[in-house]
Amino acid sequence: MGEVWRKAKRRDRITLVAAAAFTILLVAGLMLRNPEPGKSRRFVSTTGLEANLAAMQLHHRPGKHNPLLKQFSYDLDILEADCPADTRPQLAALTAQTVETLHRDGVEVTPNAVLGGVVGAPDLGSTRRCESFFARFVARRHAGATLAAPG
Repeated sequence: MGEVWRKAKRRDRITLVAAAAFTILLVAGLMLRNPEPGKSRRFVSTTGLEANLAAMQLHHRPGKHNPLLKQFSYDLDILEADCPADTRPQLAALTAQTVETLHRDGVEVTPNAVLGGVVGAPDLGSTRRCESFFARFVARRHAGATLAAPG
């Protein structure tokens, strides 16, 4: 190999090194883009919207490896795509308001349950805003709490 390399012209060496560098950058870029197939590629902050919802559920700040962070991120991604008029901060605020409203009314619920209930709505995506889905979730929970109450 050493003899072939010495006999190669300067232009050929540069071309070979450039091709190798390009290949390495391409492979590295693909690995950074999707390090593990089937896993979320998105970095989730421990101080962002997802962390605030997790803290509301856990009653303490979550660690960086807490699976709730990725679950909340995934649910907010779905809602953001299905309700294009709402931003992530608006959707997180709607989630927190729903939890607070239900708690105030004596109905125990977690942010995970709220997001799961809203994301699971059969007609989700049929409107530009998600506010009605959150309101409907509150109504369903109130009805369920009333039915389950001993009487």
